[in-house]
Formats: sequence, structure tokens, C-alpha cells
Amino acid sequence: MNRQLLTFFLFVKIATSFAQISFEPGYFIDNENHRTECLIRNNEWKNNPDKFIYTSDSTGEKKSGNLTTVKEFGVYNVFRFVRGNIEIDRSPDDPNTITYGNEPVWEKGKFFLKVLVEGKASLYYFEEANLMRFFYSISDTSIKQLVYKRYLVEGGNLSINEGYKIQLMTELSCLDSGMKPIMNLGYNKIDLEEYFKSYNKCKGNPFVVYHPKTDAKMFHVKITAGIDHSSVSIANVYGNSIIHFGNQNNYRASAEAEFVLPYNRHKWSLVFEPAYQYFIAEQKVKRGTATINFKSVEFSAGIRNYLFLNKSSRIYTDAFYNANYSVNFNSLIKFDYADSLVIGTGSNLAFGGGFEFKRFSLELRLNTNRRLLWWYLYWTSKYERTSLILGFKF
Repeated sequence: MNRQLLTFFLFVKIATSFAQISFEPGYFIDNENHRTECLIRNNEWKNNPDKFIYTSDSTGEKKSGNLTTVKEFGVYNVFRFVRGNIEIDRSPDDPNTITYGNEPVWEKGKFFLKVLVEGKASLYYFEEANLMRFFYSISDTSIKQLVYKRYLVEGGNLSINEGYKIQLMTELSCLDSGMKPIMNLGYNKIDLEEYFKSYNKCKGNPFVVYHPKTDAKMFHVKITAGIDHSSVSIANVYGNSIIHFGNQNNYRASAEAEFVLPYNRHKWSLVFEPAYQYFIAEQKVKRGTATINFKSVEFSAGIRNYLFLNKSSRIYTDAFYNANYSVNFNSLIKFDYADSLVIGTGSNLAFGGGFEFKRFSLELRLNTNRRLLWWYLYWTSKYERTSLILGFKF
């Protein structure tokens, strides 16, 4: 099982390294305030970057910009990052590493901050691993952090320094009945973005929101049907007997739930799939007859990566881990000369690739060997499948 998991993560790593990231029209401003129009590689960073890749055209030499040489960069209508020489509180938010003391522990540093709202009052965002911090500026003043710190008090209880509410009340309050009360604001993108938009509206200031909406659905359900080309063989360790049940083409059916990840331009998704399969055969052996009647619903979890060809078409690769739990409907291997064997499925991996056009998809998936008699000491088995799967996405 450890080898299977290692193989699974190796596949994900390789797929990540070859994932397509596009270059899009953008710009950057250097230390001399010189603006350069270019194509910027849009990684849709989860964590704030400290560098970026750009080129003068789609076939030109790729170059790098970083915190030392660039003050600002962006992709039009998508995102904008500005360099800030700021003080940041990196106090951990993880319950296992939270410390005592309610005062922020300030560190000076230079970072690219993501602009969420730009106006007279601007809102910025910084993310690093599990750390999320928001910053603000008013007109041309320096960028400051909105204070938020989780900390421990006597007895090991958790408390929160919500200094950002005092900052907003002191520096960014506006009497407007339509604005959400500051004391009800959470330290999150949705609440703070809405507050900064409302503040600029209240003051009559123009503003820009750098948080483009997407029409992409983040959850899909797919119904699939297909054909399994499968083979089964079993062997007794001490009896030196091997029984081949041969190859079969059998129908399969499944339902798939897909959760699209909000990173890397929705090229990655997590997939959960229960699938029905079966294998029924009879084989003559020297001592009599062996019969396998195997029916199962297996539960698979995996990851999928898309490569977009155009608005309607894309190809994809995926990898699945099939757990050693499945519904086997009392499946048995029977002998007319010995006791029956109860089928119990072990874990295995599956790797596939396919083509998707609008709502339809066609995939070829290869399964590694799955043991059907894993709980027997003196029996081994081999169950291998190649699946051709037709899907319709809702």
C-alpha cells in the first residue's frame, strides 16, 4: 500500500511539472518607474509570489522579475501585485502552534502584495502556507497591516486580538446605513472587500476590484458508462495450482463527483467515484470446476489535471486511489471439490487520460493489480483491468 501511495504522489508531481500555464497580456513597473508591456505567466498563485516569469511575445525569451527589480506587476483584468516594504505579524494561526501574548510580533520585510480593492482606501492580501494577512492604505500613505492575532490566555484558552476593527473604526468609518457594522466584520476576503468597496462608495471615490469573477462551476456531477477489459487468475501457494479465469469485456457504470480547485486557472480538481464492476466465469481444472462470481462497488478518490485546447475542448489526465473497502455482494470463488473462497478486495491505483468536449468525455483508464484474496495467507490473486469510459457531465 505504501508503494501504491508513493506511485500516486509521483504521478501528481510529474503531472504538476507538465501542467500548462498560459502567458497573458500584462505589464510590470521597475524601480525607475519604467512601465513594460509584456506577457506574464499566470500561475494563479495560492501563496504570494516573490518573482514572476514574463516574455515580450509568446515565442520570445523568458525572463524573470523579482522583488529587487520590480515595484509592481499585473495581468490585465485578472490581478495586480505591488511591492510593499511593510511590517507583518507572522504569529501562527494553527491551534497547535499558537503562542501566549496578544501583541503582534512585527517583522520588517519586502513582499509582493495582491491588490484586492484599489481606491482612496485600498485593500491588499498576503498568503503564505497557512498564514493569511490583510493590509490597507489610505491615499498615498504607507501600507499597514490590519491587525489580527489568535493567542492563548491563562488556562490555555484561545482568544483573538481583533485590532483591525479599531483601525477601521478610527481611520475608515463612514456613516452609511448600507455598510456592514464594523464589529460584525470577519477577517476574511468577502467581508473586508465588501467593506472597502462600501467605504469608497460612501466617500464618492472611484475604485477598482481586482477579484475577477469566474463563470466556471466549482462542482460537477458526471454519469459514466463503459467497458472493462479484465482478467482474473488465482494461485495456491502450497498446491502449486494456478487457475486462469481468462479475459472478459464487461459493462461498467459509475457516478462521479468533481470538486474544482480555485487555483492554477481551475486546471486541477479532486474526484470521488463509486463504480460498479463485475466478473463472472467458470474454469475446468484437474480436480473439478472453479467458478468466480464477483460483483463489486468500489470507491475511488483521485486528482485530475486539465489542459485546455479551446473554450469547448480539453484533454486531461487523472490518478485514483482505490481503497481496500468496497461493497462485494457476498462474492465468492467456488470449487466443487473444496471450500469456497470469500472475495475481499485490496487497494490499488488507476491512471487515466481522456478528452472532453463540452459535456461529453471519453477516457482510457489503466488499473494496477488488485488483490481479491488479500486476507488469505496461502492464496494469491491477480485482477487487472483496462477501462474505456464514456461520461456526461451535468
